[in-house]
Amino acid sequence: MIKIKKELELLRNEINSIDDAILELFEQRAKAVHHVGELKKNSPVAIYVPERERAIFERLTSKSPLPKEIIISLYRELISSCRSLEGILTVALLQDYYSEAALRQILGTHVESVAFKNLSELERELSTFEYILLQANEENLKFLSDKNLSVLNRTTFKGEEFLLIHI
Repeated sequence: MIKIKKELELLRNEINSIDDAILELFEQRAKAVHHVGELKKNSPVAIYVPERERAIFERLTSKSPLPKEIIISLYRELISSCRSLEGILTVALLQDYYSEAALRQILGTHVESVAFKNLSELERELSTFEYILLQANEENLKFLSDKNLSVLNRTTFKGEEFLLIHI
């Protein structure tokens, strides 16, 4: 028992050292992202660039033996946290069972959402948002078409497709 406790202590100390190194790298990443945000501030470049995030996920998952889902999950939150240093995204969505979870699946947890009871309520406030998230059903697709809005990103959650739209 004493041998196991000593070995556990050694391994935990090693993990602590690794965590300290990871934290230092996170801080370096956050500083670099802050500089990116400063450059974007006075330009028309959007805070959220899904192509850049997809490229990060692709690059990292191709380099690691870890399961793709784990890498994407970890980096989605890292990117979401760092993106929040540039500014918190606020996304309009319909108040339904899965929209909030689908939003987190696309943008991570560092995002604000404003839920509307129905599409006409959302439409009245549309100009106050930069992004909306809608389930890909016939009514919502017609709404997007009528407003000439295009899809920026998409995800499937619990068998339902959700669309993130930049206004």
